[in-house]
Amino acid sequence: MKYFLSVCVLFFILSASSVYAHSDGLSFEKTIGDYFIDIGYTQPFEKQPITFDFEIRASRDASDIDFDNVWLRVRNDKKEVLFAAPLHKGSFGQPTAIITVPVSGVYTVDVNVEKGTRSLVKTEFDITVLSSEPFEQTSHMVRYYVLFGVIVGVLVGYVWYKKYV
Repeated sequence: MKYFLSVCVLFFILSASSVYAHSDGLSFEKTIGDYFIDIGYTQPFEKQPITFDFEIRASRDASDIDFDNVWLRVRNDKKEVLFAAPLHKGSFGQPTAIITVPVSGVYTVDVNVEKGTRSLVKTEFDITVLSSEPFEQTSHMVRYYVLFGVIVGVLVGYVWYKKYV
């Protein structure tokens, strides 16, 4: 019985982590002069949190550069600013921002990396924010599939336990 429970718990953890893994996120990568910018972000859906993380290096294979802030600005297609803020680089990790946009559409993300008052590198890129309706339907379906899998697993385990133990 302990073996069976261990296998069930391991299966549940692995299946949940594959559904909600961050490794399937999107990325904007660009080399500008001597700098390589890698901006990772989650799949953008309207009314859902979008996580941005920033990595700036001296070149594609070099270590991180020393900078103080990343200015992040998000504009809609009418050039209206929806979000603008400096993101301070902490003592460990990279600057991260979590924002939510109200409606689907194309948004421009402006990034300015600064050291003190000096701008080191600037770039911008577009992201397409999708409607959240398919996301919400998929999210509910995943919950039902996980619940169904747990119920079937418990029933199969119970039958197996009664038959062989």
